Amino acid sequence: MKISAGILAGGKSSRMGKNKALLTINQRRFIDKIADELGSFSEVLISAADKGDYEDMGLEVVYDGHRDIGPIEGIYRILSAAKEEYVFICAADMPFITKELVQYMTEFVCSDYDCYVMEDDEHIHPLCGIYSKRMLDKVCACIESGDYRLMRLLDSVRTKYIKLEDTSFDKRVVKNINTRAQYRELVVLPAVFCVSGVKDSGKTGLIIKLINEFIREGYVVNVIKHDGHDYVMDYEGTDTFRFRGAGGGGRRGFYQKKLDEKGPKKGAV
Repeated sequence: MKISAGILAGGKSSRMGKNKALLTINQRRFIDKIADELGSFSEVLISAADKGDYEDMGLEVVYDGHRDIGPIEGIYRILSAAKEEYVFICAADMPFITKELVQYMTEFVCSDYDCYVMEDDEHIHPLCGIYSKRMLDKVCACIESGDYRLMRLLDSVRTKYIKLEDTSFDKRVVKNINTRAQYRELVVLPAVFCVSGVKDSGKTGLIIKLINEFIREGYVVNVIKHDGHDYVMDYEGTDTFRFRGAGGGGRRGFYQKKLDEKGPKKGAV
């Protein structure tokens, strides 16, 4: 299904104290990461507050006509400019959005609804939704009446709420990075993922697939290999040689830890 994609980057970011779209994760700006992720769709548009913002990205940028009325203005501008009937719209502070999630959401598109929005067990996420251009009159009416609440907009049209808990997607795909504390947690604390199993159970193949997926998500990946016996790493044919070939050398390379007799059984990774 052909859809356009829009990124809302025009907010004040008052809780963060700086433009969230320009925050970085692994040396990449949030907005660049999201735009690249959504780049396989028909087009990617950016909604910005001021002229000149984000023009260095080579994407179409639409600018607010009304100041300080929230994301509904960006939704209106993106829907007005999009070339496709349906537009996926997200916020620029959602660095973990994936094209797979958007593709999953398109499977719900039918003539019964005007809007398709994700919800988890805590929140409805209007800024992770597919909007139809049929909604433009309703969006305009909300702006003209001075009612800028997105939930009021969703209530005024036929909205399908898609439950995240019924999918295989992690909850972080809809996570917003709103505060400095959330950003510090994102960039400072490393994520640790462990794989353990008996010999010849497929650990190496699984780890290589995980390395590829983590790199695609923008992570720097290091591998620590545990062995209960003497081991020379990184020559052709070894696990660490294959991990390095997959891109799992990170910035510091590989680490190997020789375990004593009380450590995990031979073959644990």
